[in-house]
Amino acid sequence: MFRALIFSLCLAAPASAQDTPMVSLETALENNVKSSYISVRCSSTYIAFLRWYGEEQLGKEKFGYYRKIGENAFIKAVRQRASEKNLSIDDADVEIGQQLATFSNAYLFRIKRDSKALGTTIIASPFWDADFKTCSRQNFDQ
Repeated sequence: MFRALIFSLCLAAPASAQDTPMVSLETALENNVKSSYISVRCSSTYIAFLRWYGEEQLGKEKFGYYRKIGENAFIKAVRQRASEKNLSIDDADVEIGQQLATFSNAYLFRIKRDSKALGTTIIASPFWDADFKTCSRQNFDQ
């Protein structure tokens, strides 16, 4: 329940106007980063996607589908972080929740910046797009 609340809060939070340095997820995977890092970054890509388009534009079914995938990635990240750092689930929840907010805002910042530069309302961020494709191969929809 607590995890769903944190995910929902990140989804509804106002975007901050700042970028956060990040390497692509492909690079992170090549460098063997912790599994929880990949999962929280993927959850963040889905939050940015949902925040950019919203339920009205995506439609209830598509919005719900991607929300569920984002939640699955978030829950997986919490479990992985708890295991990786020997944390309680609640402590891992808070840690992952903080990263989720940071990364989703960074993705949204890049989407806004890149889409504005191209004069479009569709997502036009090569960085986000590459990470979204990487996340699509991580099987969070199962």
